[in-house]
Amino acid sequence: MTTDRRKGINHPSLQYAERVRINLERHKDQLLDRLRDPSLGAEARRQTEQALKEVRQDIATIRYRHDFALLRTMSGKYNKKQI
Repeated sequence: MTTDRRKGINHPSLQYAERVRINLERHKDQLLDRLRDPSLGAEARRQTEQALKEVRQDIATIRYRHDFALLRTMSGKYNKKQI
């Protein structure tokens, strides 16, 4: 359970933010693993690097903003993606 350090309480939106962030971190790890594949073609490598850049930006965005609409958008965006 996630605790808001400033208030010392558990908050559902912080728990949801943590779940979304973990999902994005998993997606980032999958992309990093894919980049380590020596048989990856040049175009696939470029697309994977671009996707990795986007995931990193999204992780940074939700790290500092926890509004529900943004979190829901990120959750939907990465739950549908397959590598």
